[in-house]
Amino acid sequence: MKQENIQIKEQIKILIDFKNKIEQEEERKKNLKLDSSILNNEQNKKNKIKEFISPNQRIKAELKYRLTRDGTSFDTFHKLCDNIAPNLLLIKDDKNNIFGGFTKVSWDKSDSQKNDIESFLFSINKNKKYYQKHKDHKTIFCYSNYGPWFWGGDIGFYSTDMSLCKSAGNGDYLDESLSTNKAGDHFKVQEVEFYRITFE
Repeated sequence: MKQENIQIKEQIKILIDFKNKIEQEEERKKNLKLDSSILNNEQNKKNKIKEFISPNQRIKAELKYRLTRDGTSFDTFHKLCDNIAPNLLLIKDDKNNIFGGFTKVSWDKSDSQKNDIESFLFSINKNKKYYQKHKDHKTIFCYSNYGPWFWGGDIGFYSTDMSLCKSAGNGDYLDESLSTNKAGDHFKVQEVEFYRITFE
């Protein structure tokens, strides 16, 4: 009887350990590690981006470009960020709106347009994810003299450098601006970050 009790306790311990490992793995899947000066240490915001990208997969985000660290020129952006896919673009404007875009195709200087039916835009402040309205449209604009450009300015860096952005609010993703600045106007950004995304 005593031996049976010992065996039952050991089996219970094995089951508890197994349960704990599963819970730890689920927590790792849920939490996104992101070295972001935009999001600081706010894990809930990081996890919201993780949820937008893929709620059920572990994701690694590798910082490739940060405006305040690497400078504002389009050439620098292309040097550090071209030919990287999938990728995440994260922006904080001059009124503390946080938003961005995700695509599985790479940016480059090809002066061409690409289609990615899995691309999307998002707003942390509005807690919204924006899908393409027309899956046959080419929505990723790659230009040698500009930065990243989703559709016709739903998110667009095509003024002087990466310190000025536009969110037109009337393109293939959006019916509203991602910024509280006037829709269609260029506005200043506090920070821009670009990440290589890896699914593990």
